[in-house]
Amino acid sequence: MTREIRGSVLALGLNRADKLNAFDLRALRELAEAITEFEADSNLRCAVLFGHGKSFTSGLDLAEVGPAVQSGQALFPEGLVDPLGLHGRRRTKPLVMAVRGWCLTIGIELLLAAD
Repeated sequence: MTREIRGSVLALGLNRADKLNAFDLRALRELAEAITEFEADSNLRCAVLFGHGKSFTSGLDLAEVGPAVQSGQALFPEGLVDPLGLHGRRRTKPLVMAVRGWCLTIGIELLLAAD
């Protein structure tokens, strides 16, 4: 995950372009951490999430995430903001998605949860 502050806007970049930005467990954790830090920073008013490379995201990296989900592991660590807005802490600041190319599975869910 790349992070760049532009004035009061935080640009968050999915950075697994070689895997079409598929979310593995690390990427899921990094996204939740980044949004939690964004929420805590009073100087930031909005965040934009985009994908480096040709696609926004090809979805979940099922080879890694699948077994974790089957074992009952949560996608996002407890105590952090849930980017999907389904459980636990919720986001209060605007989050905009900049999408091009593929946007599958969790990418669609992120779009639905965005502003």
